[in-house]
Amino acid sequence: ISRSTWTDALVELAGLLLIWIVCEITRGSTRFVWYMLFAVIGSASVLVKESMPVPVGLCALWILFVLIKRRAWPQLVTLIATTVLGMALSIWWLAGQVGSLSDYLGIVMGIPKANAENPYALEYASGPRYLMLVAFWIVAPVTSLFSVAGLIAVAKEREQPLIWLACFTLAY
Repeated sequence: ISRSTWTDALVELAGLLLIWIVCEITRGSTRFVWYMLFAVIGSASVLVKESMPVPVGLCALWILFVLIKRRAWPQLVTLIATTVLGMALSIWWLAGQVGSLSDYLGIVMGIPKANAENPYALEYASGPRYLMLVAFWIVAPVTSLFSVAGLIAVAKEREQPLIWLACFTLAY
C-alpha cells in the first residue's frame, strides 16, 4: 500500500483539478489558460498512473460535448491541439524511459496478463463487483451513504453537469 499511496494521492489531486477545470470551461469561461491547464494536468497525470486516460478521456468528452454544443470552434481546436500535443509528449517520454515505443506498448498491453498472474492482484483486486461496494462501506461508511444520497439527488435533478460528474465518479 505504501508504494501506491503517493501516486494515488497525486492522481486524486489531478482528478480533482481536472474536474475543477472542466467546471470552469463548462460554466462559460473562454480563457485559453483553462484549456492549457487541462492538457498539462491530463498529460502529466498519465505519467503518474496508467489508469489516468480513463478520467482524462471522460473529462475531454465532457468538454468536447459542451464546446460543440456552443459552437466554440477556437476553444475546441485549442483543446484538441494542446491535449494531443501533451499526450504525445508524455507517451514519447515514457517510451524513451523504457527503450522504445514498441517496448512501452508491450508493457501497457502486458499489464492485464501480469495482473492475472499476480498473487496480490488476485487476492485483493479481483472478485465479484459488489466487493468494491463492500470495501467502500468498510473504509468510509458515512462517505458511502453521502455518495448514494448524492447519486439519487443527481438522478432527480437531471442537470447535465451533475450527470457528467456522477458518470465520472461511477466510471472511475
